[in-house]
Amino acid sequence: MVETRGVWVTRWDYHSPEDISEIMKELKEAGFNQVYFQVRGTADAYYHSSLEPWAAGLAGKLGRDPGWDPLSVAVEKAHLMGLELHAWINLCTGWKGKRPPGRSVPRHMLRAHPGWRVRDRSKRPMPYTDNGYVFVNPANPEVQVHLEAVVSEIGGGLIEWSPDRLCGAGIGVGRRKALFAAVDLYGVNDQVDRGA
Repeated sequence: MVETRGVWVTRWDYHSPEDISEIMKELKEAGFNQVYFQVRGTADAYYHSSLEPWAAGLAGKLGRDPGWDPLSVAVEKAHLMGLELHAWINLCTGWKGKRPPGRSVPRHMLRAHPGWRVRDRSKRPMPYTDNGYVFVNPANPEVQVHLEAVVSEIGGGLIEWSPDRLCGAGIGVGRRKALFAAVDLYGVNDQVDRGA
């Protein structure tokens, strides 16, 4: 059995292909063998996507093509260093900021579907704020379909997945059931078919 020595590389850790190359080199030198490389933060993409807009953190504006693909670079550099790479995504983190996401191509999921936000017991959607994230409701069947499409796109349709973190709650249920799980930050989840 091979010992796992993994590290998480966040979306804030890199800004260029050179950063990723240097990170992979340093991780190999430090004795790591697995890299959990973040490619989705707030329903935005740190990889070429037809479903979600490029992250503003890459080129200064949501949806603006940075001219390079962080995930592709990470895959190439990790393999050159003999590192196992895993794409890390924030599954239900929808946005952070006082205002909804701006215009982009493709449209941000919360701009296209503002009703996908988690709601409180009084059916009020989570407010946009600088103090925390706005989450999408994983009990909403449309959200489930979108998230499965995102995961499939990242994996090229070749991966089987089982999210272990859903809206900040650690759950250990299987692939599809994880998205249907009764998880709701505010405690209300009347959209869930509890028999799923």
